[in-house]
Amino acid sequence: MSSPTNTSKGYVLESVVINSARFLDDGGINILGAVTDIEIFEDLDSTYITAQIAIVDTFRLYDRLDFQGAEYVTITVKESEQAGSIATTKRFVVSKLLSTKKANETTDLIVLHLIEDTAFLSNLINVNRSYTGSPYDIISMISLEYLNKSIQSYSDTSTYQQKLKLIVPNMNPMDAMTWIKNRCTTDTGLPLYLFSTFIGQDLSFADLGKMLSATPINKKMPFVYGAARDYSEITDQVRFIPITAYNIEDNEDMYRLISQGLVGADYSFYDTMSANYKEHKFDTGSDAFSQIEVKENERTTFADDFKLNDKLLQKYQSKHMSQITQSGAYDDGSNRYNSLDQDKDAAGHNKRIISRSLRYFLNKSPITITINGRGFMSGDYNRTIGNIVRIVFLANRPNEQGDIKLDMKKSGDYLIYGSKHTFTPTKYDLHLRCVKITSYTDDTILRSIS
Repeated sequence: MSSPTNTSKGYVLESVVINSARFLDDGGINILGAVTDIEIFEDLDSTYITAQIAIVDTFRLYDRLDFQGAEYVTITVKESEQAGSIATTKRFVVSKLLSTKKANETTDLIVLHLIEDTAFLSNLINVNRSYTGSPYDIISMISLEYLNKSIQSYSDTSTYQQKLKLIVPNMNPMDAMTWIKNRCTTDTGLPLYLFSTFIGQDLSFADLGKMLSATPINKKMPFVYGAARDYSEITDQVRFIPITAYNIEDNEDMYRLISQGLVGADYSFYDTMSANYKEHKFDTGSDAFSQIEVKENERTTFADDFKLNDKLLQKYQSKHMSQITQSGAYDDGSNRYNSLDQDKDAAGHNKRIISRSLRYFLNKSPITITINGRGFMSGDYNRTIGNIVRIVFLANRPNEQGDIKLDMKKSGDYLIYGSKHTFTPTKYDLHLRCVKITSYTDDTILRSIS
């Protein structure tokens, strides 16, 4: 597929090694020459990455290797245009055979689906034991004990839920970590994310506020769609990077958000231990979006002035949601520990509603863009999911004076929520699924490149 001397694509695929305990050669088999395409997927909601790989089989690999869905595949790739660039190595496990087709009498095309090796290991392990500590500490303990994987925290604040005691109820390690993460928030109710990246070996733990407040990684070279000139090379002279394609679909589904009780709803909580009943009338404007830092020249993606029959949408109680909780499950008289779903008042329970509402509203207006992937593998740190990028769309027509106008609906600073790295025989494309929860009201910042 590529060689160390072929750098025109923006990447060098150094090796693709298939190995298994069933193989006679402990070093495995390097199938670099047989690989045609590789796709690697990252997602902010996933504790592991996945991949797909296409192999041209002219040497009876499918027959001789006897794929059964548990073989290791180690991929090593690096940036080709930067001297001394650090190679990225990721080990996957074949999770399934997607397809095998006959190309001609002597050739098969094999497509394999891969998952990160720690995800396969996690699927083999059952966790059923007690833990005490903060949510982050418990998640870190599970990850180190069962997966030998560290977690890097990118949050400036501690979780609202502290001093927990819980029993993981027969889950695999990754499901247990996700279960705990989903039930915890920051002090202001912002959601938390635990995810794996293509660049780097550790898991990342971050809160929404920290990610949204970050400076765009491409502040000096925004991604632009509709430019007249094609600046495809990344050099010191380039002022922007072209978007080669974009896609917007299934957006702005307010009907679905209302039906799930995420705009306005009546929530009630009943504690079976103390027989306490708590109720909260949720208003996403005053409860959730008030926790988002909005700058002077920004507005949120939720317009709080929509009315129906002279009543604001968020003032309708579209759902009545009830939850049964239990306090004191591990109470020894010292009040040292809370159970996972225990909160002392309705405000504490409301933080989980805020977290859920913001998580869904964040994905209300996604856009998927395609850019050249050059530069995204240089260095040893993640440049994709969890980072902020600046995207600029030119308006469909200039004004009467001929000045360039920007499309303020599509333009803005976006959080990368998902990515797909596509390595083909001719190029390296990067597909970014980007989301935002605020938009700029004017183009002053979008026009400034400094």
